[in-house]
Amino acid sequence: MSETLMFDERGYPKFRITSESKPGELYFTFDADSVVAWEDDKKPAEFEKYLHGTIKWDSCSHLYFGIDNDNDGYVHMCGVGDFQDHIALLKFLYELAFERMGKKPLDGEEWS
Repeated sequence: MSETLMFDERGYPKFRITSESKPGELYFTFDADSVVAWEDDKKPAEFEKYLHGTIKWDSCSHLYFGIDNDNDGYVHMCGVGDFQDHIALLKFLYELAFERMGKKPLDGEEWS
């Protein structure tokens, strides 16, 4: 199991991404938990389930949003910062998927 933290511009961890995907596989399956509490030294202290999914070699993906990841699709966003964090997470996951698969996106599928 691999764990990666995504940080905001102030150096605080915003999301914890866990995955068992390995180089050479044709897909990247992950869980992304939002950090909801930190210790004084910016160390994550509490997490909440946010997103579960798979990103495949051809850029197709399956994403399940929600607190319980039970396909209800619920995501609570509280202000523009949460929308920006959400978009940043999707970009981070897309790039991490191809890094972990050891592949490059197909032509025209690079994040720009």
